[in-house]
Amino acid sequence: MTAVRSALGLVRRVVMFEIRLWGNLGRWIVRRPRIEPGATAFGYARAITPLIVVLVAVSAIEVSVAHLVIPWETVRLVVDLLGLYGLMWMIGLLATLRVNPHLVSPDGLRVRGEGGLDLTVPWDLIETVQVDNRMVRGRRVGVDASGGRPMLYIAVMNQTNVAIVFRGPTVVELPRADTEPVRGLRIAADDADRLVAAIRERLARHPKRGRAAASSPPSWPPAAARETV
Repeated sequence: MTAVRSALGLVRRVVMFEIRLWGNLGRWIVRRPRIEPGATAFGYARAITPLIVVLVAVSAIEVSVAHLVIPWETVRLVVDLLGLYGLMWMIGLLATLRVNPHLVSPDGLRVRGEGGLDLTVPWDLIETVQVDNRMVRGRRVGVDASGGRPMLYIAVMNQTNVAIVFRGPTVVELPRADTEPVRGLRIAADDADRLVAAIRERLARHPKRGRAAASSPPSWPPAAARETV
């Protein structure tokens, strides 16, 4: 039963990913990014955009060549449809990154990422923020414990450039990931300087900034992180 539930969960995630991806493509076409009222958007897709564009171009060439060299009409039609689906899927992936930017909002810093990652960090949880360029290895989302201070990272093209330090050890709940206390968060942004400045401005105006940090590690977010591709 456990294997069946896992398989059904995987199918559900794949289906939801596809539905959201095509919805984001539509939003990108009509220029309706997911930006809540009162929030300022900060993109993070600049580094990965050239790679996706190259993949789209190469795939388009492959589809054209296959169409010319395959002599069987039925097979050619199937290959054309699959190739067109693949092209649109990659464009939809880029659209997903474009219409779901990071947000500096009244409620906190809303961090998005590939795969539908969507987290809101409350302002009273943040101690400091700074520009900090780092390279990471392995998964695009993980925990770096080097330096004795575990930091959750959400990388783009194996890079992060903004470091956010929490007021205390914090349990971060991520979809399909281990939960452990971390001391901060590292993310990537197209304009790190502007994002850091916007976060510092919000922190300076936040009414709870003068209160002491909680003595016990808070759990953030209260519910499991949302997935909104």
